[in-house]
Amino acid sequence: MTLQLTIRPGTIYDLAELLQLFVDTITTVCTNDYNDQQIKVWTSGAEDEERWFDMLSNQFVLVAEDAEKIIGFCTLDKGNYVDLMYVHKDYQGQGIASRLYSEIEKEAIKIGNKRLTSDVSITARPFFEKVGFKVVTKQIVVRKGIELINFKMSKELTNMQTKIKFSPEEISINRIDNYPGRPTIIFLHDSLGCVELWRDFPEKLGTLTNCNVLVYDRQGYGKSCPFIYSKRDNDYMELEADILNELLSFWNIDKAILFGHSDGGSIALLTAAKYPEKISGIITEGAHVLVEEVTLNGIREAIDLYKTTDLKSKLEKYHGDNTEDMFWAWAGKWTSDEFRSWNIESFLPLIKCPSLIIQGEDDEYGTLEQVEKINSQVSGPSSKLIIPNIKHTPHKEAPDFVLDKSAEFISKLV
Repeated sequence: MTLQLTIRPGTIYDLAELLQLFVDTITTVCTNDYNDQQIKVWTSGAEDEERWFDMLSNQFVLVAEDAEKIIGFCTLDKGNYVDLMYVHKDYQGQGIASRLYSEIEKEAIKIGNKRLTSDVSITARPFFEKVGFKVVTKQIVVRKGIELINFKMSKELTNMQTKIKFSPEEISINRIDNYPGRPTIIFLHDSLGCVELWRDFPEKLGTLTNCNVLVYDRQGYGKSCPFIYSKRDNDYMELEADILNELLSFWNIDKAILFGHSDGGSIALLTAAKYPEKISGIITEGAHVLVEEVTLNGIREAIDLYKTTDLKSKLEKYHGDNTEDMFWAWAGKWTSDEFRSWNIESFLPLIKCPSLIIQGEDDEYGTLEQVEKINSQVSGPSSKLIIPNIKHTPHKEAPDFVLDKSAEFISKLV
C-alpha cells in the first residue's frame, strides 16, 4: 500500500499517540542494543507527563502521519538541540526519519542556528551519522540505578542560507519559455557536465512536449560562480537539492519536471523526495543511490585520463577556471574512504511523483542494481528503461530513442 506521508506540527492532542509510539519503538526496535532492564528504565520516561507536556508546549514538534495515523515524530529544543526522534516500528527504513530531520534542520537554519546537537542512542547513531552528525563523546547515563550508553553528537549546518552564500544571479542558465502556462523541464547535468554539454537535447525535448526548458550550471561548473565551500561533505547532493529548491522560487517555477543525468539524476531524486510539492515528475539517467565498485573503477580511470591525456584541456573549454576544483570535488570525494557509506535509499519512499529511470545496459559507472533499487522503493508510479549496448550517457548515445521515450513519459504528466 502506498505511503501517504504528511508532516505537520505536533499538538497537545497528540500526546497519547506519541507516548504509545515512544514505548512501542523502544521495546521493538532497540532490543538489539539494550537489555531488558535498560529498555524498562528507558520507556519509564513515558510516565513523566510534565516533561511531555513541557516538550509539546515549548519545543518545535513535528509529527509524521500516514493516512492520519502518527508514524513518527521529532522535536527541536531551543532551536539547536534535537531532543526526541522516533519512528513507528512498522515504518522503519521508509525515509520517515530523513523527512522529519530535514524539516527540523530547515527550522534550525531559519532561526539562525549554525550547529545542532543531540544525545543519541546506539540504535539511532547510524542514522544521525548518515545525515552528517559526528560523535563528540560516548556517554554513560544512569537512570534509576541502570546505566545506558548514548552519544553526544553534533552537526555544523551547511546550507545555502549559511555556509553556501551566493546570489542566484551567479548561476548560469539557458531558459527557453516558448510555451506560456505549460510546465518547465529542468535539466541537471552530471559530475563533469554543464549547460553547453547538453547540446540541443533540452530544446528538442521542449519542442516535442510543448514544454518550457531551463538548463543551469551548478555552482562550481561551467559559467556559474566557483564553489563556495572548500571541501565537499557526503551530503553534497542533498545540499544541491536544497539549492535547487531555492532557485525554483527565484525562477518562479511552482511545478517542475526534472531530467537529471548521473549526479544530476541523484539530485533529481533527492529534490523530489524533499520538496514533493514542487516536482511533478522526474527522469533520471545513470543515477546513483549508493556507491559501487564499478563506479569507483570508472572514476579511477577518469583520474588517470585527467593526469595523462588532454582531458583537462577539454574540460577547460567548458568550465574555464572552475575545472581543477570541479574535477577533484567529484573524483576526490567519490574515491575517499568516508564516501563509501554514502547511500540515499532512505529518501526513495518519499518520492510520490511519477518517475522514468533510464540506464544504459553497459553503463561503466553503475550496475542495474541502481535502477532496481530506485524503481522498487519509490512510492509513486515508476518505470524503468534499460537500453542495450548503451553506456553512461543515453541522451548522447541514443538521442532519438531517449527523446521519444522521455516525451511519451512527459505527455502523461501534462
